[in-house]
Amino acid sequence: PITDKKISKNFIAKLKEILDAFSQDIVKLGGDNSVEILRKNIENINKPTNRNKLLEPFNLNGIELNSDEIDAINHRNNFLHGRNIKEGTEDYKEINQISFRLNKLINKLMLKHIGFTGYVVNHLKHNEKNLDIVVHEDLFEKV
Repeated sequence: PITDKKISKNFIAKLKEILDAFSQDIVKLGGDNSVEILRKNIENINKPTNRNKLLEPFNLNGIELNSDEIDAINHRNNFLHGRNIKEGTEDYKEINQISFRLNKLINKLMLKHIGFTGYVVNHLKHNEKNLDIVVHEDLFEKV
């Protein structure tokens, strides 16, 4: 969020000073590693979030994302950490939709990277009747 490196460094330095001032109390309450954990967090305070890192390749490649696609990226942790989902439930439908969207986005990125121009199939739209949902997207999307 802080684009000026000088301001960012000064901000981080001030936060470290505050941490040092409270370090004895923090160690008493949180243990020996607590100050080091906080110090690492302070050093990374101006780094982009994982979400922003995942969105950046689309920006760099000129791929516009709709709100549902951004939402699918926001739900990526369901695949990283897993969820116990029973087949046929609303959660199951939701995870299928997210899977189709993420697959399409990965395909778009890979195809764009190798210089492909053309259309990809939106498998979520193709399967909307099977999933018993309405998808307000096109069946074929331009890359």
